[in-house]
Amino acid sequence: MNVDNTKLLELKIAKNIKKERVKMSNIEPKKCITDSVPTAVWLSSVILSFERYTESSSFSPWLKQKEIQMLASQLCNKNIENARISQWCNGDHTNNTYNYLKAKGSLRRVTQLNEFNGMREIPDVIPSGIIKLHLKKESIKEIVEWHKRVYSKLNFKCINEEIEMISSGTDLNEVNDSHGTEQVSKEFIGRIENCIRQAWHILANKVNGGLISINKEASLQLHYAHVLQQLLPLHIFKRSEKVEIELETGVNINRRNRNIDLLVNIIERENSYKIAIEMKCYREYASSGGKRGATDIFMKDVYFDLYLLEQYELNSVSDKGILLLMTDFKSLLYPKSKKGKSWRYDISNNAKAKHGVYNTPIGGKEILFSLDGDYEFLWKAYGDYFFSLLE
Repeated sequence: MNVDNTKLLELKIAKNIKKERVKMSNIEPKKCITDSVPTAVWLSSVILSFERYTESSSFSPWLKQKEIQMLASQLCNKNIENARISQWCNGDHTNNTYNYLKAKGSLRRVTQLNEFNGMREIPDVIPSGIIKLHLKKESIKEIVEWHKRVYSKLNFKCINEEIEMISSGTDLNEVNDSHGTEQVSKEFIGRIENCIRQAWHILANKVNGGLISINKEASLQLHYAHVLQQLLPLHIFKRSEKVEIELETGVNINRRNRNIDLLVNIIERENSYKIAIEMKCYREYASSGGKRGATDIFMKDVYFDLYLLEQYELNSVSDKGILLLMTDFKSLLYPKSKKGKSWRYDISNNAKAKHGVYNTPIGGKEILFSLDGDYEFLWKAYGDYFFSLLE
């Protein structure tokens, strides 16, 4: 790009920003929702980008630091200094701490997922809540989902071409939709999701009938993957359809290496839809014959798996998450009482894991994570065993 075109692009971007500048009075957080300044900076930038995208026909991702600072101050009860935006959260600054933002002179835009190879691009814990944009209320969860599914797929390298298209009357949303947004058909996805549920039901019956023995999570993963692998070909009806499954897929989430128990990749022509599956198994007695104990850790781990499944989606590792649970410890599912801090992670029948922050320590270890969704534990008995599926 030559110098003249670069100046022209900057002028057009500045013009769009001036024209579409967000009026802070139109954004009304109900209250401060985070104690973290970097989280407030990231979230305010995403909210501003979301509003500009939905309200404008000539979207530009570049924001003024003052805009970010003003909204961040409403989201956080701490002082938002300029350096937090210009340096700490600026991935293009040599002395940065987070890669939440990209820079263009004095302007900032939200980092797209994987622009920094997944390193420090989004906060570890994202608060939940409702934001009022103009006359419409939007949940933070939906705005964060927009950042993942729409914003992170925009082609900012072609922004000059896009601005030219806008000036000629082309709808930018249509341009963005043309960049890699082809999808696997819902009917095909539905078929495979039914197959996943059917495989879980078949495994449960085989365990109850004594044909399959499972006493820990590793054997649960292997046996379930085997059953699923046998069923999948029966749910593929076209030559353009294919499904691949992979055990223990390694991914990096929030600077930590994680292994997805089972990743189902649904492929139709050149498009794919991925379902991440996590599994948990708790037997009352170990294979040695002694009582296993540590039910509190198991309960906490179930909730943390829900968190991981949400993070896989947020980081574009998967498009959906499913949690499969198995136990023979009936007292855990139908307790006579719920005393003790471990019941903050209640997995009993009909219990609900609600959205919010979870920080109750278990096993002497500090814990901090949050859930964006709400989930209900519905256990089904197969003889002496109980199985549950959450999605």
